[in-house]
Amino acid sequence: MVVLVAGGVQTPDCHRVLVEDVRNGVGMSLKYSLMGFVGVVFCIVSMAGGCKKEKPVVFDPGANCYLATGKDVAMIGRVTLVELENLSTHPMISADVSSSLYEELQKKNLFGLARVSIDDPIAQGLFLNSSRTLSYEELDLLRKSLKTDAIIIGAVTQYYPYPRLTLGLRLKMIDLRDGSLIWAIEQLWDTTDKSTEKRIECYFKSQVRSGYEPLNYRVALVSPRMFLKFVAHETASTLKARK
Repeated sequence: MVVLVAGGVQTPDCHRVLVEDVRNGVGMSLKYSLMGFVGVVFCIVSMAGGCKKEKPVVFDPGANCYLATGKDVAMIGRVTLVELENLSTHPMISADVSSSLYEELQKKNLFGLARVSIDDPIAQGLFLNSSRTLSYEELDLLRKSLKTDAIIIGAVTQYYPYPRLTLGLRLKMIDLRDGSLIWAIEQLWDTTDKSTEKRIECYFKSQVRSGYEPLNYRVALVSPRMFLKFVAHETASTLKARK
């Protein structure tokens, strides 16, 4: 069979080649059209939803934190937080840290919580601090005087508001009924540490959300008040009820 085409005569073989070329052309067009469509969809999704969310950086104090496995903190009953010692050169920092920690522990709602000033006669009389071991007689006196089952004592080991915010804490919770250690943590927070900064960002997204534009989470890198709230939040997060 001979096919007449514009410009001359086409043989059957040429006709078959022409048809295949047309089909291939259509296939290639569809292929590139689909690729373009997928690319457009990807761009739209990228612009609308942004990049895939990064996995949150979790606070892990590791060996610097202890939580007794044989006791459930949710079953203690009543705990008293004694205002922390101040081993830094900033006179008001221990009261500020104690207030932030008290608020964060209350939010966990694990036990009844009370607070005692370091100027309280009982605290002064027993010289409560994070390094001294209390006798059983003193433990019993504390339990009866404060009407509490456990106490949290500790110290601000260091604090520097500049050139970068840095805070060191040492804390422990003691069961006044038998003198056993329930919980303890010793940690240093430094805003120049990249992991710390990333955790601050995650903290703001989950706990603060808005109200600090345009700095947003970076406000905690320069604001002592917000930095202390973040540190208190992470510290309290290590105190968990037994599942």
